[in-house]
Amino acid sequence: MVTLSACICLTLSQDMFANPSPAHSNTIQSSLIQKHLADEEDEFDRHYQRKVCQVIALIPALVSAIYAALLWNLFYSGWGALFDLLFVFLHLSSFYLINSGRLSAAAYWTLCLASVQVAVGVTLFVGPETGFQYYLLCLPVAVYLVLLREPAWRKFLVVILGFIMFTISERSTVQGFRVEIPSEMKSLMYYGNLTIVLLVNFFCVKFFAEEARSSYRQQKRLLLSDGLTGLSNRRYIVEFAYKLLALCKRYQHPISVIILDLDHFKQVNDRYGHHAGDDALQHVAECLRLNLRDSDVAARYGGEEFLILMPETELYTAEEIAERIRQELFNKPLQIQDESVSITASFGISCSDQFPDCDAAHLIKQADIALYQAKNAGRNCVRLADRAAPTADWSVSGLALGTENSQEE
Repeated sequence: MVTLSACICLTLSQDMFANPSPAHSNTIQSSLIQKHLADEEDEFDRHYQRKVCQVIALIPALVSAIYAALLWNLFYSGWGALFDLLFVFLHLSSFYLINSGRLSAAAYWTLCLASVQVAVGVTLFVGPETGFQYYLLCLPVAVYLVLLREPAWRKFLVVILGFIMFTISERSTVQGFRVEIPSEMKSLMYYGNLTIVLLVNFFCVKFFAEEARSSYRQQKRLLLSDGLTGLSNRRYIVEFAYKLLALCKRYQHPISVIILDLDHFKQVNDRYGHHAGDDALQHVAECLRLNLRDSDVAARYGGEEFLILMPETELYTAEEIAERIRQELFNKPLQIQDESVSITASFGISCSDQFPDCDAAHLIKQADIALYQAKNAGRNCVRLADRAAPTADWSVSGLALGTENSQEE
């Protein structure tokens, strides 16, 4: 039966991939990439859950062993020591489930064991005056820490079990096996256990808050930065341009915009491959980082197009900086496949002093018009925006959405 199924799957896969259409091939490649990423995420989650399950199983085992020794040697309670010793082995049995890959079962087993152990131990041996029942208040945190992908209703049931065990511990007492503990020591245990529980919950909440903050910052960085060059991306630079221009207008300070586009970039890709094109873009990004000020903001604006916002910068100062960048790019060729390839760029510059009533979209468009003039002048040069140049219709909504307008070579 298995062999027959394998043959059928093989035949279907051969028919599917014999003469695939381009659209079908792209769909298959996309599906394979998504499956690979999902498999990597699952593997990371399982590795994380395995480590957490091991820690969650080991800590109760060690604590139970310590209390078994204390009950036997300090309080002379054989039944209490035997009870904790039994739970030592029960907690260690979780490692069998962990090593066999049954991580969820190990997590449920450990959490339920700990809940029952606390409730029975408090009811039979030490009493609620010692405060051990408060450890059950850590159960909700442990549930959401260990049971990552379990259904919400199962997590809820484990929490309800903990609440039931807590109520039993608080309300029920059995005198037959009660350990004789001095009242001063009971008070010390009570406040000590309560302090530990509060600290555990505090650090767990702190951990979750830091993880959430770190995840948010990472997602924001990925959303607003270009993965290849490490510069800002089009979405960020457009949004920031409106804010920065409004601020400069408010205090009557100039702001300049530089747009640069690499010359003959398509030829680099065609001759040396797309990896060489990526290296060229990274080379330009590094040159911008070295030559711009801390207050300047550079972004990858299109395919081979970069945009720079320069606050507190007049038109001719921006021209000097653009010329310095152009010369450095030309004088520092990129090594591609044992060849020195000069990377040149054309620059267009506009300044808010030229267009006092313009918005960010218009200012960027004027720099883009100047860039076209630099291309028409033979490339590898800098051109300034002309105040008398015609105003093109530039959609603000299209600009905000990040519509690509890369230059044609």
